Amino acid sequence: MQQGAPVVNPDAIRKALNCYPYITEHEKEVWHIAHTMVRALFLAGHEHVILDATNLTERRRSEWLSPEHTVEYACFDTPQTECERRARETEQDYLLPVIARMAQQIEWP
Repeated sequence: MQQGAPVVNPDAIRKALNCYPYITEHEKEVWHIAHTMVRALFLAGHEHVILDATNLTERRRSEWLSPEHTVEYACFDTPQTECERRARETEQDYLLPVIARMAQQIEWP
């Protein structure tokens, strides 16, 4: 917790549920758990909660709006080529088509 706030990360939830980075059939459950975790952390008294997720579209970001808390975005403009390099370097070539698709979907806030 080096950031000073708890972090909710859907990738970690996926690995905990599936022991695998991504299974399409489990995505609804992953995001339900992420929403529940964020809400539970606020209810437990945390002033800040970090959602470490790639919320590329306005629709995805709007899912996090709530009258119960304020939402702030931190945007990182990492070039597609850098993301691909990191995937190859960590032997996660299965991410390459995902990275390409996500690069086409991004809607900057």
